[in-house]
Amino acid sequence: MIGFCLFAVVRVLFFSAAFPFFNNVDERRHFDLVMKYAYGDVPRGVELISPATLPYLSRYASPEFLSAPEDFEGGYYGPMWKHSAEEVAPTIAKIEEIWGRTPNQESSQPPLYYVVAAAWFHVGQWIGVKGGSALYWVRSLNIVLMAALVWLAYLAARMMFPDQVALRLGIPLLIASIPQDAFYGIDNDALSPICFGLTF
Repeated sequence: MIGFCLFAVVRVLFFSAAFPFFNNVDERRHFDLVMKYAYGDVPRGVELISPATLPYLSRYASPEFLSAPEDFEGGYYGPMWKHSAEEVAPTIAKIEEIWGRTPNQESSQPPLYYVVAAAWFHVGQWIGVKGGSALYWVRSLNIVLMAALVWLAYLAARMMFPDQVALRLGIPLLIASIPQDAFYGIDNDALSPICFGLTF
């Protein structure tokens, strides 16, 4: 079973690291909620993107999920962090102004994932994970969640099929190997199968 968990961990780690920020499934908004909870700002309704989130959105976003290179004035020239601060300052200011006026429609989502991810964010800050690495750190929470999901699948299969080894091992293997892109980004959907598995 540990082998299945390790396989799932490596797979989620690879894809979490390979995909650029921010994906097209509202990853910006989910990260904003992580930041809000991290700083004790629990949303009471639809709120604007937090000022604490804006530097991450403006400096580390890679727009490939949302736009083609030819859509950018002057062409796309790579992520902001690859250029000097002076060169990209006007663009960063404009991005932060636009996102600073953007409502976060994910504000009504249940808080459990964001509380856990906010605590994970603070652990990362405590051990020195800063800047763009903090984004990958928050994504890495999904590695823990995926390993837990594989283990829960094994426990459930063992309860339901105590005499059938193929099912006891096949179900967690399926969970470990099936592509689940909810685990590749910052997204509260990553916690849903864990909660279901625990109630099972």
